[in-house]
Amino acid sequence: MTLYAQWQVNNYTLHFDSKGGSNVPDQTVAFGAKATTPTLHQNWPHLCRLVQGGWSSYAWNFATDTMPASDTTLYAK
Repeated sequence: MTLYAQWQVNNYTLHFDSKGGSNVPDQTVAFGAKATTPTLHQNWPHLCRLVQGGWSSYAWNFATDTMPASDTTLYAK
């Protein structure tokens, strides 16, 4: 008899706290995957300020950082 491992990577939620700016939708991201940088949208007039300042809960780099094994909140700087 041959047994095969079957598993699925867990997904976690990346929340964005805009500190009173426009609402930025949460992202569902697989553990170890990269999140997508929030982009400007015509319905997000206050996001320009937030994108220029960046996001942080700790120093997060959308180009290199991957999703940890927990839900995470990034705060507008």
